Amino acid sequence: MNNALIKKVKDSFINTYNLEPIMVFSPGRINIIGEHTDYNDGFVFPAAVNKGIVAALQKSDSNTSKASALDLDETIQFSTETISPLEKESWGNYILGVISEIQKKGLPLIIST
Repeated sequence: MNNALIKKVKDSFINTYNLEPIMVFSPGRINIIGEHTDYNDGFVFPAAVNKGIVAALQKSDSNTSKASALDLDETIQFSTETISPLEKESWGNYILGVISEIQKKGLPLIIST
């Protein structure tokens, strides 16, 4: 786990929103595969890597949300009532796609503390 990155994300969130965030870390992984494994019952070797994603989040009473990528110094803002892809190709479309799929399943966008 990258403690320096976790601290950077947490500190940025607190400085921006003046709230204590819920912190989430998702470790990275890779799959090492050989050639022709898909149709020859070959083996796949999953492995953890020293990369990952850190997220800081918190509840809001607003229907407007923000997501920021600190490494890119970019922030997107969107309404949770009208999710649609961004006009340009962006990391933000991944976030919007996840939210859209949660909504399609009829699940609430609620953070439980």
